[in-house]
Amino acid sequence: SFFLIQRSTVPKNSPDTTGNTAGNLNNHGLFCEDDGIVYFSNAYDFGHLYYMNSDGTNIKKLWNVPVQYINAGGKYLYYYQGAADAQTAFGFTGNMLGVYRIRKNGTRNKCLDRTPSGILNLIGNAIYYQHYDNTDGMTLYSVQTNGQQKQQISQKIITPSTTQNGIIYFHDMEEQFRLSAFDTQLHSVTPIYDGKLYNPVLHKEYMYYMNVADNYSLYRYHMANGTIEKLTVDRVDTFNVYGDYIYYQKNDTVSPALMRIRTDGSDATLIMEGNFTDINITSYYTYFSAFDSPVPMYRTSTSGTPAVSEFVDAAS
Repeated sequence: SFFLIQRSTVPKNSPDTTGNTAGNLNNHGLFCEDDGIVYFSNAYDFGHLYYMNSDGTNIKKLWNVPVQYINAGGKYLYYYQGAADAQTAFGFTGNMLGVYRIRKNGTRNKCLDRTPSGILNLIGNAIYYQHYDNTDGMTLYSVQTNGQQKQQISQKIITPSTTQNGIIYFHDMEEQFRLSAFDTQLHSVTPIYDGKLYNPVLHKEYMYYMNVADNYSLYRYHMANGTIEKLTVDRVDTFNVYGDYIYYQKNDTVSPALMRIRTDGSDATLIMEGNFTDINITSYYTYFSAFDSPVPMYRTSTSGTPAVSEFVDAAS
């Protein structure tokens, strides 16, 4: 019937839709902000899917499964469902690893590919994701948001977190970590810049990255004129960029710490001493957790005066 056809149709996104920020996706995509709402993986509740206002108020549970790599586009969320916890292992979810789609109101959950997967990103009307199987190992797949046209589009290990205008920018491990561009229409790879980089993040006119050749310190590369700037002397474990700021984990045997700098490398500020990971940034808050434990979840004002607190509202 007409009604059934309508029900099964996923409305088209605009072609420039991106499901989450590159920096968040490089940090497991545990938080995703869209239209004033933040969708997140609640570590206090087995990583299940929750949502709240951008300022952290009105927290509600959306779906009873552990999620990572959350993406938002139109009326839908897309995510990777990880290993089920003990509570749900004997329930209906079992161990249903895979790439999923769900309405933002928590209905019409659908599996798009039942597979172990790494980073996934919504680009326009397709999900691009790192698909793993025993035959090919890690390769790049895509599937349309309506679940059609699932296909392997590259045998390379491509991290699809950084994208612009239908191009995925990635560190090409087979080519000494050079910056390469994957065209999602032509399925072709073009070299961009020969520096040895890791986890590139495109932000405004710059590509930010960890320089493999220089002890993983932070650099940026101007995409138009090719200028290169070193931003930290610190060795970096992970980083994220948002607005005027970069948050990064300083790797140091004596005094490891979560740090914040401006995007030009100035104004270095200590956020919190210790080893932290999963730095996810929203307009209000930057969220992170200790390297060895997902709880407590911590947060600090993204662009205001640093003041770290435990995200206790998510625990109640």
